[in-house]
Amino acid sequence: MESAQTKVEKLLKEHEGDLLSKAQINRLLGGRVNRMTLNLILDYLEESNKIIQRPTKGIMWAYAEKAEIVPKDAHII
Repeated sequence: MESAQTKVEKLLKEHEGDLLSKAQINRLLGGRVNRMTLNLILDYLEESNKIIQRPTKGIMWAYAEKAEIVPKDAHII
């Protein structure tokens, strides 16, 4: 079973580039996450630099996975 945090992260990644309100996030999750729990998850994600949260604008996924660094002299096949 997925944790609430995993569900929220997955949802925000799927809507990368979109500004979502807390109400929209809760609705998209089917109302299955308690409002207080959602607030704690969003605060954690903001502190870990995975989202940008603006009270009047919305919430947006901001985390970029680090791409594997390939040396300049590597031969890519």
